[in-house]
Amino acid sequence: MMAFLTSPQGLFLLVLAVVSEYFGVAFGIGDGTLLSSLLLLMGYPPVEVVPAVILAQIVAGLAGSLWHHRMGNVFLDFRREMRMDTGHPAKRWLKRLGVLGYLPVSRDAKIAYVLALCGVAGVTLGAFVVVSVPAYLVRAYIGLMLIGVGLLALTARRHRGRFSWNKIVLVGVVGAFNKGISGGGYGPLLAMGQIASGVEASRAVGITVLTKAFVSLWGFLAYLVMGYDVSWNLALPLVLGAVLATPLSAWTTRKMDEGVLKALMSLVVVVMGAFLLMRALF
Repeated sequence: MMAFLTSPQGLFLLVLAVVSEYFGVAFGIGDGTLLSSLLLLMGYPPVEVVPAVILAQIVAGLAGSLWHHRMGNVFLDFRREMRMDTGHPAKRWLKRLGVLGYLPVSRDAKIAYVLALCGVAGVTLGAFVVVSVPAYLVRAYIGLMLIGVGLLALTARRHRGRFSWNKIVLVGVVGAFNKGISGGGYGPLLAMGQIASGVEASRAVGITVLTKAFVSLWGFLAYLVMGYDVSWNLALPLVLGAVLATPLSAWTTRKMDEGVLKALMSLVVVVMGAFLLMRALF
């Protein structure tokens, strides 16, 4: 394994992961699409690419959200309720979960919690429900939606609207639907949807990164349950690259002006949507 990591192919995969996950963690969008597309073009089979990229996204999401939190881009406060034996019966149920019995306290943590639950529901439904919609229609739908939310955020980049939980829930539901039918456009929709809902761009990035980590973890467990193997020669360089990229990504988000960050994210999402729409039409 170590010999492969130091080989030209292993080093190339490592650099590829660093570049892809740098943009994914810094802007919350594009890492999975970019990384998986390049690996498929290199000739790796989808059955190896998908689990390896998902695993890299899990590590990048967890490490990236930690760095975003430490640098002040986002405030992800999850606390365990200490008085579990009193009050609502749900507390006693949470006490039985041990280390899992943590609840979101800060607004950023609550947003991530809501979006992650919606995303997990979308992945679960997508695994059991076959939607007989032609692929080109799915690409066209997601492309138009990304163009729409990107332009909405771009035109409103000079001011931030009033925060709305109703909008956050709507973003989570629509994102879950997209995740269930294709998996495409999930990160961009979450990030842009939060900005349109009144969340600061830097916070939206950190929340999206953490949300994608939990949803990817659920998807990765589903792959293991279904009996798929992980190609560690492919997965390990991607995971190491993801770890190396996250500190610089969070620092970039921290140093970037709010308006510039929002504008760049919006432009990238519009371009991604236009690309998907072109693929659908031509």
